Amino acid sequence: MPRILSADDFQRLTRPLVGQRVSRAYRGGGTALLLDFGELVPVGSRKELVLSSGRVLPARTFVAGPWSVMIPWDWRVEGPRSILFGSQSPDRRMERGIAGLVGAEVSDVTLALRVPELRLAFADGRAVQAFAALDTQPQWALFHPPPGEDGHEQWICVRRGRLALETQEEAVAAREARTERRTRPT
Repeated sequence: MPRILSADDFQRLTRPLVGQRVSRAYRGGGTALLLDFGELVPVGSRKELVLSSGRVLPARTFVAGPWSVMIPWDWRVEGPRSILFGSQSPDRRMERGIAGLVGAEVSDVTLALRVPELRLAFADGRAVQAFAALDTQPQWALFHPPPGEDGHEQWICVRRGRLALETQEEAVAAREARTERRTRPT
């Protein structure tokens, strides 16, 4: 079960992110925005992979910063007085804008507390704002060091409208429990 966080917990946990620079910014599947902060270090690898189509994916080492943000959809990058680009921008504009975030220094990490939507402000006046445009919960995750007490990666996210600190092990267990409830005979 994820640990529910207060606004004070959130501020305490995210304070070390202030002053970090975006070391890598990229678009994931669909319109997902992914940002890494700090020095990129190896976090895993994959051997060469031969797909059923015969295509070969080369061996690869995966890297990440000590801090990472993932916003799967509904996000925008704001300038001082306007929206610069976002998850609904044309592909070319989005790609250029995301690449332009590399090097930006975090000046503040905040939330809209009524509905916990993540906002990362940068020293240059830009800000990344996550939001929910549909009647769902905000979808974002802020991965941070150090690993949880059990050694698993941990992240801050929104669960049932509340801030939560979750580990990979907890997320897998919760997903399995939801699947079991849906497939259980009535």
